[in-house]
Amino acid sequence: MDISIGDITVFREVARVGKVTAASRSLGLTQPTVSWTIKKLEDTLGAPLFLRSNRGVRLTRAGEAFLARSENLLQQWEAVNQAVQAEGEEVRGRVVLGVYGNIAAQTLPRFCGALLEAWPKLDLVLEHDLSRHIAEGVISHRIDFGIVVNPPQHPDLTILELYRDEIKFWVSQKPTALQDAAGEEGLLIVNPDLLQSETLIRQATKAGLVRCRRTLYTTDLEVNRALTASGIGVGILPETIARYRPDQPLIALPESPVYGDVICLVFRSDTQKGKTGLVVKESIVNALRS
Repeated sequence: MDISIGDITVFREVARVGKVTAASRSLGLTQPTVSWTIKKLEDTLGAPLFLRSNRGVRLTRAGEAFLARSENLLQQWEAVNQAVQAEGEEVRGRVVLGVYGNIAAQTLPRFCGALLEAWPKLDLVLEHDLSRHIAEGVISHRIDFGIVVNPPQHPDLTILELYRDEIKFWVSQKPTALQDAAGEEGLLIVNPDLLQSETLIRQATKAGLVRCRRTLYTTDLEVNRALTASGIGVGILPETIARYRPDQPLIALPESPVYGDVICLVFRSDTQKGKTGLVVKESIVNALRS
């Protein structure tokens, strides 16, 4: 199992603060992610790096030795990284791009084709996950760039706003009985991963706009849109997805509450030092801001 620069960064932060929970907060990662990283390091090195107790963790002798050498590893990596970037006048190599799955179909076609045609030596690797997981991947050096919704603020993240979206309640052009949001027989189509839905449902229920007793859950917003267009229920959708298919028009529920989303490009500052990083960043920004 390989050890990455991100793994070493996690280890050094746990060693610095002496607690996994505190380290996860400062790194902007989940506690299970930090614990898994430490276990991976220990399994790879074949020795425990920390002694655990109710008060936190402290380094073992093996951990102290690894900590002393990790500084040299990071310095050497930075020197190699800067040297490669300084010589990197050609756009080439592997770039990992994480895109929140539910906006990938609307965003990737806008720049991927032109980018890959212009730079034939560029290899683009796509990953799709929840926005918070993509942001964690960028922070931990596993992902180079991320296109995410409402990213967390973190000192290691550079955040560029690309565009804004609005989540609302939507129905088909000819609403069915299942799309009677104010009636008890109506049906809501909800993405359980879309935390904004809870806020919108609470606001709409309080205002008397929604009284649906039944809920249909789907984690795919494209499926949500298709079901809504078919009259199967009232969809909770971002406007860009609701209007993505002009042949299946949806209309916003009158007086629907609105939740504003910000779609951003996130990356580490060192990612754009070379020409490859700059080209990828500018391609995404120019395409999606327009």
